[in-house]
Amino acid sequence: MKVFLLKCLKKFIIFALYSGLFLIFVLLLFSLCFLIFLEALDVKLSQILSQPLDFAPKLTTEIYARDGELLAQFYSEFRYYAKFAEIPTTLINAVIATEDKNFFSHRGVDLSGSLRALWHNIWFRGIKEGGSTITQQLVRSLYLSSEPTLKRKITEIILALRMELKYTKKEILEMYLNQVYFGSGAYGVKAASLTYFAKDLKEINLAESALLAGLITAPSRLSPYVDEKAAKERQLWALDRMKKSGLITEKEAEEAAGHPLQFEDKSIKAWRAPYFVDFIRDILIEEFGETAVREGGLRVYTSLDPTLQRFAEEAVQEGIEYWKVQEVWPDGLTNQSGIPQPQVALVALNPKNGDVLAIVGGTDYSQTQYNRTLSLRQPGSAFKIFVYSTAFESGALKPSDILISEPININGWSPSEYRENPFSGARYYGKLTVREALVKSSNIAAVKVAMATGLDKIVETARSLGITTELQSYPSMAIGSEEVVPLEMAQAYGVLANGGIKAELRPILRVENWKGELIKEYSVSQERVLSEQTCVQLTDYFQSVIATTMAFIPSLPSAGKTGTTDFFRDAWFCGYTPNISCAVWTGNDDSTVNFTTRYNIGMYLPASFWGKFMEKALTILPKEEFYPGKMEKIAVYVCKDSSARATMNCPKEVVVKEYFLRGTEPQGLCPMHTSTTVATVGEF
Repeated sequence: MKVFLLKCLKKFIIFALYSGLFLIFVLLLFSLCFLIFLEALDVKLSQILSQPLDFAPKLTTEIYARDGELLAQFYSEFRYYAKFAEIPTTLINAVIATEDKNFFSHRGVDLSGSLRALWHNIWFRGIKEGGSTITQQLVRSLYLSSEPTLKRKITEIILALRMELKYTKKEILEMYLNQVYFGSGAYGVKAASLTYFAKDLKEINLAESALLAGLITAPSRLSPYVDEKAAKERQLWALDRMKKSGLITEKEAEEAAGHPLQFEDKSIKAWRAPYFVDFIRDILIEEFGETAVREGGLRVYTSLDPTLQRFAEEAVQEGIEYWKVQEVWPDGLTNQSGIPQPQVALVALNPKNGDVLAIVGGTDYSQTQYNRTLSLRQPGSAFKIFVYSTAFESGALKPSDILISEPININGWSPSEYRENPFSGARYYGKLTVREALVKSSNIAAVKVAMATGLDKIVETARSLGITTELQSYPSMAIGSEEVVPLEMAQAYGVLANGGIKAELRPILRVENWKGELIKEYSVSQERVLSEQTCVQLTDYFQSVIATTMAFIPSLPSAGKTGTTDFFRDAWFCGYTPNISCAVWTGNDDSTVNFTTRYNIGMYLPASFWGKFMEKALTILPKEEFYPGKMEKIAVYVCKDSSARATMNCPKEVVVKEYFLRGTEPQGLCPMHTSTTVATVGEF
């Protein structure tokens, strides 16, 4: 018996050995045939095995105002990432029941389903049945095309097997639920919940979960925005699959089926502050690249103040309606491109830190997306800030100087003063104090000051105050012939408000990734570019200027300057308070339309928009004084013939009472009309 058992054991071992060798041979032969089969299909196995299988979904970038209000979203695929723990169990179960009931038991490929699908596809000579698991769908979406070929299917299976070796089931399901398309532009479960129900993902119920799961098979066709009846039928099918899989009870299925579905309004929602949003998008693309902006899921926190933005938009629209009633603002006028004319640009910023608070780039974003706060326009007399600040800084001009408005000729060019009728003859102001020259906006006085100061020096000052556009050192530059942009003009005037310190523009405060991790923080950057004394002096003059315009608000410490160009094609008001600098431009986009010349729009239209905006801003901004303790003024009689203190012998027609900041008043007596008796206030 013992011998018999040994003989049987020996035969079994020999049989097992040969069987094993045969099996190895068969496997090797099968592998060789499989490799030849793959080669025939042009399936590069080495490339498939070297695929890193990383998951980098395309996420939505969000733009926020300074108070956290969502302004806009940028995306190539509307998607927010949701962690597995954030996804409701009802939704997970619904997706598994409808897409891959054996998900937690297979290793990437459901053999029975794949063999059945493969047989049908071979029989019908094409891809007629999917049979893909969730893992296969994921790798197909991430790394493959949707072409219905056997090559793609084999590649998909190999990648799915590898995916299961690299990631856990929960990780795979998390990736899938964030990658899959749900129709109507929504990618991933979080975006789908927002798109269809305007709900945070954790708030959706069983009925809504079943509807979303039912969309995956044909999202574009089954979307309730496309075919609500088909979407409902698919929801009922999903609930039935869940019930048959034992994931919900009969009662739960019935209750969910009868639960009313409320879909979000599918109309396109406009961006808040669209001109500002475009401005931010361009900055982000330049700094981070378009792919990061469209797909990186950035969280961008900007300097925009939503309340001031609303005030700016209201001020522009209310101003337009007011001037239409006055029959000054034309109604229905367009240029050759069909864009309504004239247009308006308004930009406001904080001069202390450079924060851009509000931007209105045109009268109606739906009609024209061109942002005029960034467009090149001739500033007219608003450019005189650079002329006079340079003159005071260099010592070429003193507050006590007298300027003369008279005919001049510079290499054949003869500037003239403002004329109510541009076709009338020139008129001149004669002798002017510096204050009078700025209040009357004397062009000839500005040109004379510029020539005496040095044109190149003025260009350098403009650069230091924030002007980046190309400036030519021509005499006409002094009266605004060179083009600048409103945003930079607001920054330049803000330097006067900030005591000579320029704050670099800071439209973005910080940028985070989709996890909330800080990518970049934008700190306040400041540089002294003017002396405080020059800023105090010009602010005193510009306070006198603003008092003659529609920008003047008696209760508001403010200063500013108007500016117009030939035939009033461009009209400006650049004004500031201690805590806000605002530039307003009105005019036509091109030369194909002539604006009304009936009024000096440099004095009226842009100044009125500025005033309306600041009246509203006063309701939320603290009221501050300019340079406390440094703007004490003294009244002095000045003889315009000598620019010295007037005496009792000076003719009354050349004597003017002028106000000087204490310490800048003329000290000597008029040498032309000698007398030892000084003319005091009240004697003339």
